Amino acid sequence: MSENVRDLGVVVDSQLCFSEHIANIVRKAHQRANLIQDILLIESVQRKFTKRIPSMSGLTYYSRLQVLGLESLEIRRLPTDVLLVYRIMFGMVRLNSNEFFTLRNQPNMS
Repeated sequence: MSENVRDLGVVVDSQLCFSEHIANIVRKAHQRANLIQDILLIESVQRKFTKRIPSMSGLTYYSRLQVLGLESLEIRRLPTDVLLVYRIMFGMVRLNSNEFFTLRNQPNMS
């Protein structure tokens, strides 16, 4: 049985094997890829709706948004996401921030 050690953010076992580290990176990459698919699915609703507006069907999605004075749904969600993270981090929501975030000590750059 090998024991895993984390050093400088890299997981390595007693046999100097990086398999767990690589598996974690691949898992996170798949999660991000799925998130991108989710964003595209959600955005497709606004994309289809704006295309049905008379005289908009010939424009690109981002041109339609500009003409209509709208932002993409992804951009519109960002302030809400940032606010939720802030509230979680400062205990304003009954959620344990450690379940969602891993904080790293960063060197003082002064």
